Amino acid sequence: MGGNHVEWQRYTFFCSYCGNRLLGYKNAKGLIKIECERCHSVSIRKHIGRRHNQIDVYAPLDLLKK
Repeated sequence: MGGNHVEWQRYTFFCSYCGNRLLGYKNAKGLIKIECERCHSVSIRKHIGRRHNQIDVYAPLDLLKK
């Protein structure tokens, strides 16, 4: 149909806390937001340039309370 074709691309990386493999998809803003199933930390990955990715990792609330 029109020019609204969206191609989904998988992105994989590893959790910084437990090493679990994470799988996510890019949203309309270009961010990849994933919550780890094992430790519940949240990782937000943003592609900035050809060799530059920004990854923000937020600790799970259980670890912050201890």
